[in-house]
Amino acid sequence: MRLFFYLYAIYTMIMNRQLRSFLSFIGFMVISLAAGAQTNEIHNEAHKQAVEIHNKAHEHAVETHKQAVETHKQIAEDQRRVVDKNKKAIKRDKKSKKSKKR
Repeated sequence: MRLFFYLYAIYTMIMNRQLRSFLSFIGFMVISLAAGAQTNEIHNEAHKQAVEIHNKAHEHAVETHKQAVETHKQIAEDQRRVVDKNKKAIKRDKKSKKSKKR
């Protein structure tokens, strides 16, 4: 879009060869630079918001991961207890079978 304004301003300068054309060229340059600066500000604000959202999502993911690790540890501990109980029960059964045979 800026290129169009520049080319149009140069075209009017060449065709009219008047000061008005030069001033229109300068005016188009100022307008396009101002529009570019405003676009850059909008981009920067949007980027800040995106970074904030990303950071919040990352914090949530870290917290969720910590909870998952704790849950996994608890499940592993419960399984170890069950295995230990089963081992003790098996030993008890073996002892009782040996004593019955005698």
